[in-house]
Amino acid sequence: SLPVTAIAQDLLLSRTKIFYSGFEQFLLEQKSRYPHLYAYNDEYYYPIRKMLNQMGGRMTEFTDQQRRQNEQLGFVNFVANNNGFTLADLFSYAQKHNEDNGEDNADGNDWNYSCNCGAEGRTLKHGILELRERKLLNAFAILFAAQGVPLFYSGDEFGNSQQGNNNAYCQDNITSWLDWNRLDEYKEIHDFFRYMIRLRKSNAILRKTTKAAACKLPEISIHNGFPWNGGTDNNSRLIGIMYAGRDEKDIRDDIVFYCMNAYWETLIMQLPELPMGMQWKVCVNTFLPYEDGKNAEEQTEFYYKKTLKVPPRTVIILTAEES
Repeated sequence: SLPVTAIAQDLLLSRTKIFYSGFEQFLLEQKSRYPHLYAYNDEYYYPIRKMLNQMGGRMTEFTDQQRRQNEQLGFVNFVANNNGFTLADLFSYAQKHNEDNGEDNADGNDWNYSCNCGAEGRTLKHGILELRERKLLNAFAILFAAQGVPLFYSGDEFGNSQQGNNNAYCQDNITSWLDWNRLDEYKEIHDFFRYMIRLRKSNAILRKTTKAAACKLPEISIHNGFPWNGGTDNNSRLIGIMYAGRDEKDIRDDIVFYCMNAYWETLIMQLPELPMGMQWKVCVNTFLPYEDGKNAEEQTEFYYKKTLKVPPRTVIILTAEES
């Protein structure tokens, strides 16, 4: 097989994104020649899992991952991949269940930062199923609102499960196959996933393909509960991140604000002031049943377009619209 340096320098592959965990430094120092190189590792994977499942995640670590950029190298962000739990299993199993692999459950990763939300595996309890679905929506919302390249594991968009097996490479059977019947059963999750792709595509600032905002807002800013409070500590559970930049057509400012409440009680978020002639519009609220983005604005407790009530374990995303 070719060494990664030769792959990175291959002219035929220069229009292809190449994911790898450790490129040579001299390649990274020539960004203009190799803009297609992206770091693929678990730097994003663990901090986001810890925050999603309230397992000791630090808000500073979370915000650093969400806004992570580098002049020399792009980043690939993922919360689940082919090596480990599926995204649905991340919120359905506290422990791995690899017994069928024939190694006495000793194989597979032991550090998953997973949570079963109150019952191990399958359950009929409505409250547990509701929380699991909300965490799935939170994971999609967070992933697609981060500035790195989002990567998802096939099947996660409709809640595919491996029944808690986090090392299913040896299972050529129903454990590792995609269960396409879940596409109908979890249509709401799939529809929300598609909506987040559209939202990312329609807001260039989320992909960092914009110029500086004409309104002089910083490209990225942190708001810990109230505007311009960028300080976080181990007790922080409510965070807002605002992105601002001139859109790709250089016509208007593109401003997106998203906030996450990682706490089990409702918290209040005060929003930063927008430039004159603009107001905030809620486009995502993971606490609500998804209905093609139509019900988020009407059902979110949003006072004078300035103050949000953010329900427990919920992500809310707003965009700036002309008033």
